[in-house]
Amino acid sequence: MRALLRLLTITAVAVLFVSCEMVQDLLGTSSDDASGGGSDPNDATFSSSLYRLEGVYEGVSTVTADLGASPRDVYYVFSNLSGSRVNVGDAITESYVLWGPNDRVQAIGQHFSPSAFPESRYTPAIRGLPPGRSQVVPQTVRESVGSDAVGASSVAWRALSSYSVGSTERLYTNLDGSKFVEATVRALSSDGTREVYIWVDDVIYNSEGLIDAAYEALADRFLKSGNDNDIYDWVTTIFGAPWGIHDSPVSLIPSESDDIHILLYDIEEGYAGYFWSKDNVASTYYGGSNERLMFYIDHTFFAAQDGPTWDISDSGPADMVSTLAHEFQHMINFYQREILRDPDNYFRVDTWINEMSSMVAEDLVADKLAIAGPADGRLGSYIIGAAEYRVTDRYPDGSNINVIVTYYALYYSFGAYLSRTYGSQLFTEIARQPIAAPAENIDGSSNGNGEIALRSAIEAVTGEAAPTLDELIRRWAIAMFVSDDPTATVPFSINESDGFISSQTNGTTYNLESIDLHGYWNDFSAAGFSYRGPLIFVYDQALVGLSDRGNAFFLARERGSNLFQEAVDIPDGVTLTVLSRESQ
Repeated sequence: MRALLRLLTITAVAVLFVSCEMVQDLLGTSSDDASGGGSDPNDATFSSSLYRLEGVYEGVSTVTADLGASPRDVYYVFSNLSGSRVNVGDAITESYVLWGPNDRVQAIGQHFSPSAFPESRYTPAIRGLPPGRSQVVPQTVRESVGSDAVGASSVAWRALSSYSVGSTERLYTNLDGSKFVEATVRALSSDGTREVYIWVDDVIYNSEGLIDAAYEALADRFLKSGNDNDIYDWVTTIFGAPWGIHDSPVSLIPSESDDIHILLYDIEEGYAGYFWSKDNVASTYYGGSNERLMFYIDHTFFAAQDGPTWDISDSGPADMVSTLAHEFQHMINFYQREILRDPDNYFRVDTWINEMSSMVAEDLVADKLAIAGPADGRLGSYIIGAAEYRVTDRYPDGSNINVIVTYYALYYSFGAYLSRTYGSQLFTEIARQPIAAPAENIDGSSNGNGEIALRSAIEAVTGEAAPTLDELIRRWAIAMFVSDDPTATVPFSINESDGFISSQTNGTTYNLESIDLHGYWNDFSAAGFSYRGPLIFVYDQALVGLSDRGNAFFLARERGSNLFQEAVDIPDGVTLTVLSRESQ
């Protein structure tokens, strides 16, 4: 993992103004000062060859920057940490409008030199339970079945290798067992200890042009003989085992049940796949339990092809392979948190941490599987959602697909920043954190244990006090904005000149793709144009609102020089970071 920059103390003031010279003195922006320790985790050095930090402001302020003789563009990064939605457009003497189909849109290429990332070929489907389904609460199961008798078991567990290609079975797709598919094992693979079985709905089999070799390819990506060579190995190295010892032999499947079962059927509703913890519970409690470790994958997405013939590397099937890593983390999280550590207290973690961990699982295996991964498919949606949604929220029930996809993009983007800053080991530490408080209330509101898990994990990795969650969110925004500069330093860097950021966990090396957000596209076809890079607002109309724990980017001055000044009335709880960049 790359070394963390020196953390420096800055005296807090009610109204903060830092000139360019003061920034250099107080934050130590010289590259010679980029190591060592400090006392305040909320201050960090900023160094970049393309950007200059002009100041950090709160409250009623006058932004001042000496831009010098060479033209520079001035950008505002607003980070809303107030706890509620605010209108930051009202903060400035002039108002703002989204960069649209006018003369200014032609200036995008003049401001930045984006990398040659292609527009994503494949719109990511939703990972997670479709509407009307919810994960199992282990404590509720225990209360319903009564105290477990040690050594007793009502579950009919099948031993290793008890299935073979051609085995058929009824598999349930709802909680009470009223919905099901008749399915057949079309492929299997083994690492010598456990097996993975690929089940295909008999109604769909042969209907979408796939041959058994396609299912064999899927099984091989998930599990095969050898070490450190498949999704099972790579994901368990980070997050732990998906199943094992527990003290509930009546209500849960046996500890020895370590085979993995993957059912491909028509999920519909735009969902790529899901893990449903009902299958870890005895069918005496849930009639729809399949009593095994199990994932569900959409067959139509898996069968999609880019050209005249199907290949596992095509965008659709590759996205389903990525989905396996995502759902596998959820399976592991269910066991490690809710079953193994503290089942009686319902040991859950906030949804945003759980989903972020699954998105990072996809990211960690992408290079190893030679697939695009979430960096290609998710960052376009982040561009839209950075100002609109709160990254620490659970996406609202009943949301349309576009809203849910945007939330996943936010979870991914924040996780991508954290994993590239603190390394893969951070997510191993997050999974280990002993959080006692329940994660979410019945109404979906959070009790905030995700922040506890994240900050505790950072401290475990770095050995130093962790930044606050609000400060991490501000750093994330800055890192995304300056990501076209591979010389930017940690903790504001997610781009390396060699194209990858590497770290190790338990002897396995994980290579994460460098991110240059300025090279990603998003389609604003409703407005008649497409947009590349961070969503930058410019003068004309007010921004309607900025979500709590959201970030918004503004162009404050184009091709400015000498002294720049502007009065800003920043809403309470909002931090303004001012950056400048040499005009192009």
